[in-house]
Amino acid sequence: MSDNLTLTVLESIVEAFETLTGRLKEIRDALKQSKTTLTIERISSLMPEDLVKTVTFLDEGDIIKIKPKQYLGAETFARLAANLKDNFDGEYVSQGRDSHFKIKK
Repeated sequence: MSDNLTLTVLESIVEAFETLTGRLKEIRDALKQSKTTLTIERISSLMPEDLVKTVTFLDEGDIIKIKPKQYLGAETFARLAANLKDNFDGEYVSQGRDSHFKIKK
């Protein structure tokens, strides 16, 4: 192989690695931005307004606790439970008067 051909191949390889490195940095930065911490504002903005009005949100550090303001009834409870589970991986915690939903941040 001639020296000129070897140099051309090596330059092409270096250029490909530089392009790949740049693209990987872009992907890394995009992933960092997409991993936003859940907040009360974010959760409530992504829920139907009629459901938001039926609950109180509490920031408990590593979780967000969502407590019904009053008895919800079967249909509203089911809608709320489905919304929180499907969209935020929320779960219901049955504790009598202190029953609530919780979402991990």
